Amino acid sequence: MISRENHSKIETFRTQIKSIAGVLMYGINMRLLKNFSRKISYDPNFQDNWYRNNYEKVNVTAIKGSFFKYVLHKSIELGAGRNDGLNILEVGTNNGEHLRFVESGWKNLGSYIACDVREPDLGSIEYFESQGVKFVLASLEDLPFEDNSFDRIILTCVLHHVNNPERAILELRRVLKPGGKLSILLPNDPGLMYRLSRAFTTLPIAISKGLFWEVQLNHALEHKGNFLSLFRLLRYIFGNDKMKVLGWPFFFSTYSFNVFSTIQITKIDLREKTSK
Repeated sequence: MISRENHSKIETFRTQIKSIAGVLMYGINMRLLKNFSRKISYDPNFQDNWYRNNYEKVNVTAIKGSFFKYVLHKSIELGAGRNDGLNILEVGTNNGEHLRFVESGWKNLGSYIACDVREPDLGSIEYFESQGVKFVLASLEDLPFEDNSFDRIILTCVLHHVNNPERAILELRRVLKPGGKLSILLPNDPGLMYRLSRAFTTLPIAISKGLFWEVQLNHALEHKGNFLSLFRLLRYIFGNDKMKVLGWPFFFSTYSFNVFSTIQITKIDLREKTSK
């Protein structure tokens, strides 16, 4: 039996908890209302400003020290093998976030070219130079390289951004050497697990910073291609080549229940295949 005095204390405690919860929910609701009701004026420089000022503060796969950033970059190197003496091209390199995860065997008689449509910041240029990496300003849809130039090509969350993915994939196959490997990471957008993970990671961070509409607008502008369409294009253009797909967090290939997928493609030498 609970005494009348203790019962009164419990009721007082419950009332206090409800009051605190009410204040918190009011604050959250007001913040959400402020985020959701705000309008953004058209700005042709929106994306450049977003990447310069907010991308690495809001997107959970870009935040320094983020677990999701580590898993994303680490996953694309699984099964990639050693890079001894390889000529490597990384497209969409940004400020060199992925370079730190690439096995450094390429430094022994190989090369590493970092390519992007935006110039990296000054600190990243110095980092590239210190690592022997050459930066090239270019678009994935029009790569300024000779046919069969690279032993390995790396794309981390890039292919879904391009305007013409078919042309981009054809360019990738053109500059990849026979026997070379293409390593691609794609978000499983708009799969169920992808949307859930974003709802519990990036979006709450954006809301806390008053950037809900900005992060949603950037997502709309950037994610031009969905996973299934891009995957079908890859299978179509690399139809005669070897392809292996791994998902995360589940290693088996399932669209709706993985956040992202890594695709490792080995370009078959058709002359060798014909001679057999």
